[in-house]
Amino acid sequence: MKLFFKSCIIFITIGILFLFIYISPSVHARADKAADAGYIFYKGNALYEEGNYNYAIIEYSRLLEQNMESGHLYYNMGNAYFK
Repeated sequence: MKLFFKSCIIFITIGILFLFIYISPSVHARADKAADAGYIFYKGNALYEEGNYNYAIIEYSRLLEQNMESGHLYYNMGNAYFK
């Protein structure tokens, strides 16, 4: 009986450790995604398509704050200001 309980404790411990190892990279990936320029640009475009022009401008401005510049960025930002 003691062997059974020890086996269960070991199995549960390994399971919990596996969950922490498995979940940890996805949490970090989400944090990195928010700072990724491509994701910010995509989010700004999605907000623009939804008609949320002010929020799209905010997202595009975040890219400019990171010293990211492109013709597409300025074009989309200009259209958002126009709307």
